[in-house]
Amino acid sequence: MNSSSELPPNTAPDGTHDSRLSPEQLAEEWVGRCIDLLRPMDWTGRMDALMQLHDQLRDDFTDFEVFCDVFPKFVEQTIEQLGAADVEDLSQAHIYANSADIDHRTAAGDWLAINERSN
Repeated sequence: MNSSSELPPNTAPDGTHDSRLSPEQLAEEWVGRCIDLLRPMDWTGRMDALMQLHDQLRDDFTDFEVFCDVFPKFVEQTIEQLGAADVEDLSQAHIYANSADIDHRTAAGDWLAINERSN
């Protein structure tokens, strides 16, 4: 990014994220940017993409507490946008485990508990 005109929406001139937005709004903004790229992927591809995005967002957020609040909400909203239901594989379980939604995390834990015993 070379100038403030090239900054992503809701980004302050110093490159940080606009603190006037709630964590939910920041998460919603990122879901809007990413969902069309994630939708055609399988869960392994989504996990790889989300890991890269996690690292990028971690670098972008100057406040670690805000990042820790936004990223799980981003994962939650992404899962909801994908319309995914039951956890069916390890990559999906890892994604669900990082959601702000307790039901997503429970589904991940249940799948992992059942499938860890079979290994």
